[in-house]
Amino acid sequence: MFQNKKAYCESLIKFLENDKLSVSMLFITRNKETNSYEVHKGTLADEISEILRQMCHKMAKKSYCKPDLRTFKPYNPALRTSESTEYLDDKELKLIEPMLNMISGTIIDLKKLDDDFLDNLWYYVIKFDDGKKQMLFYKKYSKSMVLTKGFALALTFKAGSFDKLKNHVFRIEDKADCIYYEDRLIIRCKGNFEKIFNFFQEIKKNALSAIKFIEEKLPFTIENFDTIKTQLMEHEIKMRKLNNIFATKTLEKIIPENIEPLIKEGLLKNISVKKGTDGRLIISSTDPWEILKILDDDLVRSRLTEINYEASNKKQI
Repeated sequence: MFQNKKAYCESLIKFLENDKLSVSMLFITRNKETNSYEVHKGTLADEISEILRQMCHKMAKKSYCKPDLRTFKPYNPALRTSESTEYLDDKELKLIEPMLNMISGTIIDLKKLDDDFLDNLWYYVIKFDDGKKQMLFYKKYSKSMVLTKGFALALTFKAGSFDKLKNHVFRIEDKADCIYYEDRLIIRCKGNFEKIFNFFQEIKKNALSAIKFIEEKLPFTIENFDTIKTQLMEHEIKMRKLNNIFATKTLEKIIPENIEPLIKEGLLKNISVKKGTDGRLIISSTDPWEILKILDDDLVRSRLTEINYEASNKKQI
């Protein structure tokens, strides 16, 4: 449980009001082949440091000035709604402790913003320190954050005249994917958080577990599933769907006899059914999304209006 959320949010905002904070910017590169990281430090002018502090203070104040109106919940890879703010603390925080501590280890001074560096850049961190405590703003890198010197409309203005952009320019966004402060990590963008801290590996693992259950224990058969499972595991959103299916144990609750009526009512499209020699139901479709609708129990009928809905965000009553 998120203890003392009001005091925590007030402390977070107040910390950033200190205009004497030490501000640094760290760029973390990742070698995808070896899954190894390097931390690079960029030198900041005093004016840029103050702009970053004000930007992050504004961001924090806008999000957390009314904590009583915000619901905080522990991180759950199966949670699909954005109605609450997820976080890590205690033993869950221990899972990412090595990456949190990485920015206090060996640091390389950033000398140049070249193509090789940008190709390996994974995320950056804005770090605030008052000598006793620190606060970290994490942001996943994307190529849209850089204006390249070859971009036709990228112009610089200096000494009263325009010129072509001759060097890469890194843009800092007024967004954060997660904030670390006082032994708690507040998640603001779940997808990017999972990529930064390698939580997506757990999602992939759960997706593979769902595949295994489908192949070995599902009470009906999916035709050409070898082909379909390849399509599912090549697409991030489909993998997340499988993760949700596995985490909520939906597969164990499906009643095969209820699939055919859904097809007849038109709720399921591009799906055909037949019986195998062993009497088991066999479903067939060229659309993996239709298969996922069955596996995740995405179809419901309102008892009040008798209207059929596709309800991927389900809240059990």
